[in-house]
Amino acid sequence: MDSIRALPKINGCPGCDDGAIGSLQVISEKDTISIKFEGPNPPKSITPMVRLITKETFRD
Repeated sequence: MDSIRALPKINGCPGCDDGAIGSLQVISEKDTISIKFEGPNPPKSITPMVRLITKETFRD
């Protein structure tokens, strides 16, 4: 959770040039963390989690 908390709330330029917007929200007993990123390019620290959740939705 600390590595997710350390990420900026907006990563890259989600939605620029009509690109996909990825969003990850993690809710715990302590807080809620929301992160937006360019759909096919999540930050490296959350890439495995995003791929597991989306099951490669953003494939070319």
